[in-house]
Amino acid sequence: MIAHWMRFSRAYFRTSFAIMLEYRATVFLWILAGITPLIMMFVWGHLAADGPVGGRDPKAFYFYFLVAFLASQCCMAWVVWNVDFQVRAGTYAIQLLRPVDPWLEELIENIAAYSLRLPFNVAIVVVGLLISGGWELVVPSRLPVFVLALILSWQLMFNMNYTLALLCLWSERVKSVDNWIYFMLFTLGGAIFPLDLLPPALREAIAWMPFPWMVSFPVELLAGSAQAWPGFAVQAAWLAVMVVCHRVLWARGRKHFGAVGG
Repeated sequence: MIAHWMRFSRAYFRTSFAIMLEYRATVFLWILAGITPLIMMFVWGHLAADGPVGGRDPKAFYFYFLVAFLASQCCMAWVVWNVDFQVRAGTYAIQLLRPVDPWLEELIENIAAYSLRLPFNVAIVVVGLLISGGWELVVPSRLPVFVLALILSWQLMFNMNYTLALLCLWSERVKSVDNWIYFMLFTLGGAIFPLDLLPPALREAIAWMPFPWMVSFPVELLAGSAQAWPGFAVQAAWLAVMVVCHRVLWARGRKHFGAVGG
């Protein structure tokens, strides 16, 4: 059984990667759509030119926002758009007939897209750190936990996006909610400003949401200002919540979708 799923995954990955190469311009557009942290890097760097802001000098801001750019790029998923299009086109009914969970197909497609996009993201960050001098702030011993935090951030956003996508089986207005999710990711996640600049009470309130743990937490890990395992526990807890939610929605949604004629 495991061998069967492995063969399917390899074959579907090759197909998805080939499709991504065909539409590679779209992949680069996704990169451009997430350059907000790079824009804010220059804004905050300029503000700190006359003196530290929140304890950060321009070099620290360059480091923060370049790493935040990489973290936010790892949180890009377009499952909602895929499912919404298939539901509107009437092709999503095919998913009910396949022996493969749509979650796995979307996951593999997401991995194929990252395989094409991440090398460019990493190159932008490395070059930016070298030019700005922020590379001096990178501590190699922190890289393993940073990478693990990025993987959990990706899985958290992907499963949140998949949970939201399944609402397309009931509603036609889910894409507007998806736009709000990304708005909150950038504003409450720390991609536009460091969250430690906020008042303590507001930071504590935001900490109950999943968004700070997708962008701000990995950045703080690499900077050495956050503890690893408490943050990993919160990421894992939110990930478990999203997985349970989309399992329940899939079980009920496919019955509803099939009952109304899909």
